[in-house]
Amino acid sequence: MQAITIKYLPATNTKGSRWKATAAAGSITLGYDHALNSEGNVKAAVKALVKKLAWDRADTWHIGGTPDGHWVAVCASHWSRV
Repeated sequence: MQAITIKYLPATNTKGSRWKATAAAGSITLGYDHALNSEGNVKAAVKALVKKLAWDRADTWHIGGTPDGHWVAVCASHWSRV
């Protein structure tokens, strides 16, 4: 299983602010949902990428922030234990 990194992308002259979720298998970018807080937007981006990559089994994903302002999601399924 791959970890997912999530990054906030500020608005530009042509695009609004958005969140990008990336794994080695692919990525997805979602517009910032102002009805959600930062963590809610991160969770939405992870859910969207997991669905896009067909990783949407009944696994549990743990999400946390890094000191540089990025977010990381890792899968905690029973079969991925070391």
